Amino acid sequence: MQVSKKHFPVVGLLSLVLVGVAVGSVYYYQFVVPHARTCALPVHRIIFMKALVQEAPFNGFSIVGEGIWNLTSLPPAAANYTSQDPRLNFTGIRFTNTTVTNLKTIQTNVGDTITVYMLSVNATIPPQWVATPPAQGLGHGFGIDQFKIPNELRLVEWETWGSTTFTVTREGFATYRCLHDCSPSHGQMTGSLAVSGCG
Repeated sequence: MQVSKKHFPVVGLLSLVLVGVAVGSVYYYQFVVPHARTCALPVHRIIFMKALVQEAPFNGFSIVGEGIWNLTSLPPAAANYTSQDPRLNFTGIRFTNTTVTNLKTIQTNVGDTITVYMLSVNATIPPQWVATPPAQGLGHGFGIDQFKIPNELRLVEWETWGSTTFTVTREGFATYRCLHDCSPSHGQMTGSLAVSGCG
């Protein structure tokens, strides 16, 4: 069947309209409508860290290991540990080691529960530092600025372990810091908590 020449402009115009609608629909659903994200199920992360003074040659906080807790019960309290490495004392307890990618940053997702085990290490401050008053230099602490955690570690005395457990409720970045005035560079003793919306 032959289409008369007088119908060509109408057919061409309809074709352009259909192409425009198709392109507009793709753009709308690709860029305007929010996409449903597939998020990882919340997990219980275990973070092992050492806390030394910030002054060189030391470097404040250092994450020495992390893992995923595989049980429904809470991990044991830090007071049970006498070893310099608490992971040696997890005999018969199931958790999966993960790779530490940044020694200062705890990486997690919204909904995760985190248990931090912190060893407070007594490091000798170089002799040029002025001696601190008696209330200072007894150990280290752990708290998070933008996330109020229920059991901040106000003071973990030298050569002992402290632990705290909290759940992350929103995405973003936060700063964790030492809560005990441990040395002249106490104010710089910090690290980061990076929380993703989805895993």
